[in-house]
Amino acid sequence: MILHRKRFLANYGLDDVNNMGCNPSERPFQVQMIGLLQAVQYLKLPVIACNILTIMFELILGGG
Repeated sequence: MILHRKRFLANYGLDDVNNMGCNPSERPFQVQMIGLLQAVQYLKLPVIACNILTIMFELILGGG
């Protein structure tokens, strides 16, 4: 993740749902943002794999 969880996201309360300081149902948008940031961490490797496959496909077939 580009944004460091403890150094940057904690300043805005986006590091963890449990550390929000309020009931999560009071701030649904903030909870969704936290969920999105956590989901992006797990999608990093599949995106890299898809990019490698696309580059190889373009190199083999001479796309461009």
